[in-house]
Amino acid sequence: MEVGIPLLGGLLRVWAVSHRGKRPRLNRDNVSTMIRTGPYAYVRHPLYVANLLIGFGMVFLSGAFPFGIFLLVFFVLYLYIIQHFVLIH
Repeated sequence: MEVGIPLLGGLLRVWAVSHRGKRPRLNRDNVSTMIRTGPYAYVRHPLYVANLLIGFGMVFLSGAFPFGIFLLVFFVLYLYIIQHFVLIH
């Protein structure tokens, strides 16, 4: 069970990157359409979800459960910073 969580996260990352294609990561001037296929049809940011799954899977594998709380707080703060300071400007 514990190995399945990071494995699922890794597979989700591969699936999301394969649907992103050769789009630029940060330069939004050249992006004309939103990706609506693959995991992007279900989740707005599947790479964030995949990273969270991989992180929590590593917490379960190592047994370092207090680190899971740190990971969750870090993830929430990261999303807040990205949404309010990077995506708005």
